[in-house]
Amino acid sequence: MAVAGSVAPPLEEWKNWVLHALVLLSFTLQATLLVAAAFRRRVDSGWLRAFVWSAYILADWTAIYALGHLSVANWAGEHHLMLLWAPFLLVHLGGQDNITAYALEDNRLWLRHLQALAVQATAAAYVLYLSFSSPGGGGGVAVSRFRKASIILYVVGVLKYGERVAALWVASRSRLGENYRSIKPKESHAVVDDTIDFAREELTIGLDGDAKKEKILVLLAHFLLHVPKELLMGPAPYEFKLDVYRLDLTAFVGGDGLYKVAERQLSLMHDVLYTKAPVIRTSLYGFCMRIFSCAGTAAAFALFHQGLMQALLRPQENHHYCGNRYCNRADVAITYVLIVGAVVLEAVALVATVCSTWTELGFPLFMIAKEVLMRAAPPLLLRVSLRRWQLHSNSYYWSGTMGQQNMLELCVGSRHSRWSKAARFIGLEGWWNTLAYSGSTSVTECVKRLVMELAAELNGGVQSSGSSSATAVGSFFQFSLRLQQLRRALGLCAHDAHKLFLIGTCDMDETILVWHIATNVYLHDKQDKQELPLGKAVQALSNYMLFILAARPGMLPAPSGRTRYMDICYELTTDDSFQCASPQDLANKLLELGKEADNFSAHAPSTLASGCWLGAKLTDVPSKPDGDSMLKLIAKVWVEILCYAGHRCSGNSHAGRLSNGGELLTVAAIVMEFVKKGMYQAFIYSKASSRTGGSAHVCLNKQ
Repeated sequence: MAVAGSVAPPLEEWKNWVLHALVLLSFTLQATLLVAAAFRRRVDSGWLRAFVWSAYILADWTAIYALGHLSVANWAGEHHLMLLWAPFLLVHLGGQDNITAYALEDNRLWLRHLQALAVQATAAAYVLYLSFSSPGGGGGVAVSRFRKASIILYVVGVLKYGERVAALWVASRSRLGENYRSIKPKESHAVVDDTIDFAREELTIGLDGDAKKEKILVLLAHFLLHVPKELLMGPAPYEFKLDVYRLDLTAFVGGDGLYKVAERQLSLMHDVLYTKAPVIRTSLYGFCMRIFSCAGTAAAFALFHQGLMQALLRPQENHHYCGNRYCNRADVAITYVLIVGAVVLEAVALVATVCSTWTELGFPLFMIAKEVLMRAAPPLLLRVSLRRWQLHSNSYYWSGTMGQQNMLELCVGSRHSRWSKAARFIGLEGWWNTLAYSGSTSVTECVKRLVMELAAELNGGVQSSGSSSATAVGSFFQFSLRLQQLRRALGLCAHDAHKLFLIGTCDMDETILVWHIATNVYLHDKQDKQELPLGKAVQALSNYMLFILAARPGMLPAPSGRTRYMDICYELTTDDSFQCASPQDLANKLLELGKEADNFSAHAPSTLASGCWLGAKLTDVPSKPDGDSMLKLIAKVWVEILCYAGHRCSGNSHAGRLSNGGELLTVAAIVMEFVKKGMYQAFIYSKASSRTGGSAHVCLNKQ
C-alpha cells in the first residue's frame, strides 16, 4: 500500500522491511536476555556464555541502529506509525533488570553509557518531534492518544536507561567512602535488630523444615553480605564487628550453615555486580520507578489500543493514523507486539522485584505488608505458592560444579589424538587440549565437609593461640603443620625430609603440579581408595586445582603461570619413554621412576621428578587398620591448597567468575574470610546451642 495509490519504490520497501526486522530483533533480544541471564549465574557453559554475549552486544547495537534509522528517514504516509517506535527502542536500551553488564569490565564503561543515554534520548525526542509536527498529524482523538502513549513510553525509556547507567556506576565504585563523613563510625544495630526480630517471629510462619531453613540462610546471607563485598570489592567505609550475641537465627542452620551462607552470597554478589538490584531493590526511589514503569507501559498500551480503535471507527478524522486507506497492517501488528511485549517484560520485572529478598530486607514495612497479605489470602493461592515460588527460584545460587582436568588422561589422550596433533601443528595445542580434556563435576558433600573442617581447624588455632583471626589465616597457610604430619607418616630421613620441605615452599603452580602427579600415582596404585567418597573427593580436588592452573591461572596467587604445566605436558606427550596406552600404565611408569628418581634425564622438569618421588613415598606407607589415614592427610593438603589459593586470589578474579556460574575457589575464600573476621565461632556456638535447646545470638554493629 502506498500514499495516493502509487507503488512505493523497491528501495523504500526494502528499508521498511529492514526496519521491521530490526525492531522485532531488538525486542526478541531483550526477551532472550531476560531468560538467558537467569541461567548464567547457575550454569558454567561455553555455549551459554557465547549466546548471552552475542545477545548482549547485539541488543544495544540493534536498538541504536534502528533509532538512528528512524531519525533520518522520511516516514510519511502509511508508515507514519513507525515514528512511535522510538520510545520502545529507548526502553530496550534500558535493558533487563537481571543483566546490566556481561563482564566485570563493562561496569567501568558507565560514563560511556551516560553519554549514550544523552544522545539516544535526544534522538528519540527528535523522532517524536517529527511525529508531532508532521503534516496532518495535529488533530483527532486518536492522534492525541498516540501522542500521550509515546510520551509515557519515552519517560519510561529514559528512566530505565538511567537505572542501567546507575547500576553500572554503583558496581564500578570502590567500597571506600568518597566523603570523609562516610568513614566515621556508624551505629545501625537498632535497625538490624528490628528487622531480625520480625524475621525471627513473623517471617518464617507457615514455613516448615527445609523451607524455613532456606529462608533463614538467605536472611543471614544478606545480613553478612559485607564479608564478600570486602573480599570482592575492597574495604568498606566502616568496619563491621561481631561483638554481641543477639541473633538466634543461626540456631536453625546447623553446623554447615556457614558454607551454605557463602554459597548464597555468591548469588547476591552477582546481583550487586551484574544486575540492577542495588538500584531498584534497595531504595524507595528504585522500587517506585519499577512500579511506575509497569503502570506506565500498561497505560500506554491502553491509550494506543483506544487510539487505534478510534482511528478505525473515524478514519476521515485520523487519516494519517490507520485510516482505512493509509494503514499499514504490518506496522500496526509490530506496534502491538512491541507494546504488549513491553507490558509483559515490565510485569515480570515487577513480580521479580516484589518477590526478591533484596526488597524484603530493604523495606521492612513492605515485608510486613506482604506477610499480612499472605496470611489474609487463601494458603493454596498465595501464602504457599508465592513463598514456594520465591524459594524455588533461588534454589540454585551458583553452578555447584568444579572444573576437572587430569594430566595423565590429557597426555595419554593427546599423544594418540589426531586433533591434538593438528592443533600442535598450527600452534594451538595448549588451547585445544584444555578445551578437549576438561570437564566438570558436582561439588560433593565430602568436599564441602573438608572445607568446613579446615575452617574449624583454623578457628581452633585462633582460640588456642589467642592470636587475631587475620594473623592466623595469613600464617597457617604455610603448610608447615601439614608437612610435619606428612613427614611423620612417611618416616622420612633427613635428606628426604629436606626434599619435602622444598616441595612445601615452592610456588603455588609448582605445588599444584607436584601434588597432582603424586595424588594420581597414589590413587592408581591404591585402586581400592578411588571408590571411597573421600578418594573421589581427593581426585576431584586434584583435578579441579589443575583445571584452575590450566584454564584460569589468573585466579592463582602470584607468581603462578602455565610454564611448568606446559613443560610437563610436553615432556609426557613427546618423550617416547612415557608412551603408554592408558592413564593407569602412565601412573605405573611414573611410580617406577619415582622410586628411582635419580634416573630422570637431565632435561626432565624437576617438578615432574618431585611429583613422582612424592607419589612413590606415599605408596610406600603400609596401610593401617583405619585404612584411610594417608588418604585423609592428602585430602587435608588439597583442601588447604584450595583455601589458600582462594584466600590469595584477587577480588576482581573472584568477581569475574560470578557471571559464569561461580567457582568453588570463591566459596572457599568467603568461608576463610568469615574465619578471618572471627565470625566462624558464632555458627559453631549456634550448633552447640541447638543441641542443648538454647539459642545463639549474633548482632552486627558497624563501627
